[in-house]
Amino acid sequence: MLPRCARCGKLAAIESPSGERLCERCLASSVRQRFLVWLRKCKPRPSDSFIVAYRGDAQSYIAAMLLYEVEKGYGSKVEVIEVGPELTFARACGLPIPLRDFVKAEWRTYTEFRLALSNALSRLRVDSVVVLPDALEDIAAYTLGEVLLGDIRGLSLDLKYRVAYPLAAVSLKELQIAFPGVPIRWMVSLQNYRVNSLLKELSVSTPTVYFSVLSSFVEITGALKRKKGIKGED
Repeated sequence: MLPRCARCGKLAAIESPSGERLCERCLASSVRQRFLVWLRKCKPRPSDSFIVAYRGDAQSYIAAMLLYEVEKGYGSKVEVIEVGPELTFARACGLPIPLRDFVKAEWRTYTEFRLALSNALSRLRVDSVVVLPDALEDIAAYTLGEVLLGDIRGLSLDLKYRVAYPLAAVSLKELQIAFPGVPIRWMVSLQNYRVNSLLKELSVSTPTVYFSVLSSFVEITGALKRKKGIKGED
């Protein structure tokens, strides 16, 4: 018997990391719901503006697209800062979102991307909510492959600014099925192939491993913020 969607009963297209089987339509709805839940975790205020950290991958495109769809109804200002070797945002995306700044920088790790972004935000004196496009695998690879190995420099971004991770609870596979027409390549956990392989091996016996690592990341950033008492924390 073919698996059925847990929400509408149609044929399921995917089983989410949480174990819920969904059809394409219900999956797209679920992704948007999770996007909103995780966006609200940074406690945005009615007067807030948003900066999307764009790195030239499909995750960045989807984060910018969904944020624009959500915030246009509230009149919130949404801008993009692109960090990369060449400017691609306007040409590749065509989204009606202005480019605030372009940082020409070569980066190979999440830490290098975060540091380049943090420098740009400091130079521009940004007071917006910073939206990172990290999906579930990105968070897991960054946490296991960089933070837990001792390179915590990139966490300075979370200490200095209010950072939102609206795609953190969504897997890359879910994004690929929910948004099949994305005109930009998918970037899978940057260059950390060893960590990617380890996570895939662990997920066979422990399907919730990605969420476990995500929980660890949330605990780490939360503890650092409480210790430093960063601006914007209640």
